[in-house]
Amino acid sequence: MKKIVLSLGLTALLLMVGCAKQFVRVDPSTQQFGPVSFTTAQPWNKVDINADHSMWTVDGLTLNTLELTGNIRKGKRLFGSAEKIKGPQFDPSMSLPEQSEFLLASLRADGLPNAEIFGLEAFRIGEIDAFTVYFGGENEDGLDTLGLAVGFVHNEAFHAIIYRAASEHYYEKLLPEVTGIIESLKSNEVST
Repeated sequence: MKKIVLSLGLTALLLMVGCAKQFVRVDPSTQQFGPVSFTTAQPWNKVDINADHSMWTVDGLTLNTLELTGNIRKGKRLFGSAEKIKGPQFDPSMSLPEQSEFLLASLRADGLPNAEIFGLEAFRIGEIDAFTVYFGGENEDGLDTLGLAVGFVHNEAFHAIIYRAASEHYYEKLLPEVTGIIESLKSNEVST
């Protein structure tokens, strides 16, 4: 009986490990993200949460994270499901300032409860209206966090690239890389 329980326990452990998401190394290259592409200049480690959401890191997710989440449709939340994370729901009629507030409220619901925006700038990625925001706050564990995000709506779906990092050392370490990623954003659509 003891061997059966041990065997079942080992089988369950192997199944859990097999179902875990795996990080993959992403060498410097051009990457596709919904209707846009961007170029990285250094290696990253990436894990795909689902088809529209991935998390990238260099030093570990608790120290620095580049989160790509897209295809957020009307009534959906930026992070997680409605049952797991309470937060605002997206509406494609939102203006750029309202989209930045949607992003801020989503960050607050996702573990950065006192997040504040330090700056909002509008720009264009080809024909797509977009914005960048700098933000910061203390996470639920008391870690001072800074960030930079890009958000935009394309075909009535919201997309965001969100960089968050520990304010001491890690934020500044990758800021040039993240700024380069933002500056490299290009629309995948052909103008007519």
